Amino acid sequence: MILQDIEKVSSVKEALDQLVVREGLEGVTSTKTNQETEAYQTVTIEELPFVLLLHLKCFDYKSHSCHKIQKALDFPVLLSLEPRLLSSGKNKKLSGGPPNGPKNKQYKLFAVVYHDGKEASKGHYITDVFHVGYSGWIRYDDANVRFVMEQEVLHPRPPRVPYILYYRRADTIGK
Repeated sequence: MILQDIEKVSSVKEALDQLVVREGLEGVTSTKTNQETEAYQTVTIEELPFVLLLHLKCFDYKSHSCHKIQKALDFPVLLSLEPRLLSSGKNKKLSGGPPNGPKNKQYKLFAVVYHDGKEASKGHYITDVFHVGYSGWIRYDDANVRFVMEQEVLHPRPPRVPYILYYRRADTIGK
């Protein structure tokens, strides 16, 4: 899922909320009256995947140029998908008890890919991955592999920005 307007928000939660905002459509003609009518569109999530990838749009392409959006964006380790993000059919399906319980709407961060660099056309990619065996985060930066604290994962220093967030659905994680 691509989260577009990260310039206008300060967190992944806000970006997800923006994704489902009701937008007016122009130029829609009614098939019954053959006249222009009010119409709206809303994007919702139909299926909850085992692995949720959130691609943060940190490059802005305008007028034959591209620039990097360099801003801090809060993203949680535990992400709960609010009912308004889900299609009405999916909400009804998940409102029952197990196996369709509330854990189906919860995700846990297990990897982050960052773009490190000041420009869109230059830079370097780094990945942090949660290692279950070590119960901690490991940074993969080319040939350099080392442990990092969760704070470093959640609060990268500019010009490093999160680019892709990998979340695993909580009901698929062993206890």
